[in-house]
Amino acid sequence: MSEKITLKQWLMRQFILISVLLVVIMCGISVFSKHVLKKQATLYNEGLVSVYIDQLDRSIEGITRFLSQYLSSTYDISTLAVSTDPKERYFAQQNIARRLKQEGFIYNTFDGIFFYSRSPVENVFLCQLGENSSNAEQEDFRAMMEDDADHDYKNGWQLFESEDRKYLMNIVTKGSSSVGVWLNLESMSLPLNDVDFGGQEVVLFTDREGHILSMDPKTQADVTIDMEKNGRSVRFNGNTYLQVIRESQWLPISIAIMIPDTVFERETWYVQSVILLFFGVLLCILPLLWGRLNKFITRPVNRLLEAMGQVQSGDFTARVENDKKQFDEFSRITKHFNRMVTNICQLKEDVYDRQIREQKTQLQYLQLQIRPHFFLNILNVIYSFSLVGRNDLIEKLTISLSKYFRYMFRSNVSFVTLKAECEHIKNY
Repeated sequence: MSEKITLKQWLMRQFILISVLLVVIMCGISVFSKHVLKKQATLYNEGLVSVYIDQLDRSIEGITRFLSQYLSSTYDISTLAVSTDPKERYFAQQNIARRLKQEGFIYNTFDGIFFYSRSPVENVFLCQLGENSSNAEQEDFRAMMEDDADHDYKNGWQLFESEDRKYLMNIVTKGSSSVGVWLNLESMSLPLNDVDFGGQEVVLFTDREGHILSMDPKTQADVTIDMEKNGRSVRFNGNTYLQVIRESQWLPISIAIMIPDTVFERETWYVQSVILLFFGVLLCILPLLWGRLNKFITRPVNRLLEAMGQVQSGDFTARVENDKKQFDEFSRITKHFNRMVTNICQLKEDVYDRQIREQKTQLQYLQLQIRPHFFLNILNVIYSFSLVGRNDLIEKLTISLSKYFRYMFRSNVSFVTLKAECEHIKNY
């Protein structure tokens, strides 16, 4: 048999259950909000990096097409390779320099575009520098081309290091002539400095294997990036970061943005603070809510149960006070209960009165049945006593008979004294 519980116990259990659910919901919202924040941060930062990478890839696609076509489509290059006429060579160099300047203006993303020609007359190195490049970079590539005069560079982008500078370069060679372009990784990071990634991020350039190419001052040199964990939390520099990676379509590099988990913890704490504030306010209102429920639900039920108990014990005067401020349902129940008890009382009185009337009727019927026989018998006895001359008995019998009939013919008196009843028996 299941254990019975009271309404107050049931309400208390519901309050406890609601509190536990609120705690679980708060923890769930905290975890979910952190997950959502990380997802939004991933999409946001991927979008920012994609804008930069896509713009860079468009420029790289154009300059790559220029490099692959220029050596085979320009008369000036063949002139420098075979001509010994100073005038022809001069005009050829001017035309090439002008073309390099034009391409440098069109593809201003790059730090330098150069042309190098080896011939029996002289070696020619022509270069157009970008806005953020320096003469030191130009000398790096002049020295590279002169030192590796016999090197046949493969088409495509490659990494090149000179002292503390790192470059991405693409050199196309045909015969004794070469044309190439380079990007300084340090200058590549300059546009990213103007991008707001959140304020505490670390922006890195890596190769396709995850080796770091551009070093952040706070980044350890032996750290590598796991390229498979894009949009996931990783351990980096001894801390936990959200890693966002975007690869270039043309360049053998990727941009990795490392966002500290503390950023999301702070944002999550804001959400948790709102939830805690809501939970605290709810805890403050719970006693008031409990009092209201107790007033409008528990108390009316208890009053009704108490009145029912009185009626069950036989007290039909019990009534439930009808409070105008209570719920309409309880008001109607109270009215029906009071009306029911009133009807029971009225029914009880009617049944009792009917039983009394029936008993009186039966008694009167019996009295009417007894009186004629008794009266005739008394008359016969008196007649018999007169025949034998017992006047003294006739006198005594007549007196007792008169008292007896006076008692019997009294006005509808329900209660008599014990003395009168004893005297009536004696007279009988």
